Amino acid sequence: MISPIVFGALIDASGWQLPFALSCALLAAAAVVAWYMKPKRLTMTDGVLEIGVPKAEQHTA
Repeated sequence: MISPIVFGALIDASGWQLPFALSCALLAAAAVVAWYMKPKRLTMTDGVLEIGVPKAEQHTA
């Protein structure tokens, strides 16, 4: 709700360059954060919640 108002105010105050540059910077920051994320995989097997690689898929040597 606030973002369109702030974006409009920035356009009125400075033209399109600053809001566009800020949008590009936010997208670039999101791409960097997404690259380093390590989500955990949740699997439900026989009523047991497993976090990580399920036992059925684990390879033992």
